[in-house]
Amino acid sequence: MSPQWIKRLAGWRTRHKEKLAKALLSEPTQTTIGRLIKPTGVALIMGDRRSGKSVLAFFIMEYFHDKKGIKGAVCYPQMNRKLRRLLPRWIKVVTRIKDLPAGCVCIIDEASQVAHARRTSSTAAVDMDALVALSEQKGQLIIFISHHSRKFDINDVHGSNLIIWKQPTLADTMWERDELQTYVLRAWEFFQKLYPKNWNPTKPIPRKVLQACFVMNLRRMEFFTFRNGLPQFWSTDLSTVFKLFEDIETKAETKSKPKSKKGVKKSEKGRSSSRNSQRSRCTTASH
Repeated sequence: MSPQWIKRLAGWRTRHKEKLAKALLSEPTQTTIGRLIKPTGVALIMGDRRSGKSVLAFFIMEYFHDKKGIKGAVCYPQMNRKLRRLLPRWIKVVTRIKDLPAGCVCIIDEASQVAHARRTSSTAAVDMDALVALSEQKGQLIIFISHHSRKFDINDVHGSNLIIWKQPTLADTMWERDELQTYVLRAWEFFQKLYPKNWNPTKPIPRKVLQACFVMNLRRMEFFTFRNGLPQFWSTDLSTVFKLFEDIETKAETKSKPKSKKGVKKSEKGRSSSRNSQRSRCTTASH
């Protein structure tokens, strides 16, 4: 390659880096869910604990149901009667990824438990890859929810159309994947600007922070922001839904425990007494 072409290549790379830098550092474009999110594809929602990730996912699901009559589906580790009562009838609950129906908005909460980076060869991870690859063909909008992408399979991150951030932590900017650190830092900076000056961290988080979303379009490398509200069926129990599964497991473990040692001691005591009585009878008979 001649020096002239090397210079042209360097200039071409510089221009594209400048274009990306301008898009990243400019103010994100204000938009709405209807304009930004399509009813098919893959979206990854990330952010700090209790930052409103699940609220946003169900708000998007309810939006498409109200506007276009699209049904919903959620994938959870177990079935639970209380969970079924918390959700409207048009939302289906499944326990396996491959059972998520076509033509639906599908939510996979705590997605890193299913598509963990260290279990890329597991059956669940393979099902997840197929889900992402065929989402548009099957008319599905797949919404993954995770605190950060470090535990999430990188293939599913790259397969997403959108990454939507609720408020991340400053630690996320340091411990995220190398590919996403710059963008998480930009999201963190975006949310910090929403706080009033001299805000006291002991006070409740302002509503405009909880409602705000920072979005990166991975296909076009564009950045947006919109606000979300609460779904009509939302409840505090839904925000802690995984506690239901922990309670089920705790009850199951309690039932499966063996009998207490007191009962064992009593049975052993009874056996020893019967053995002593038999010995005394044998001794009497010999005499």
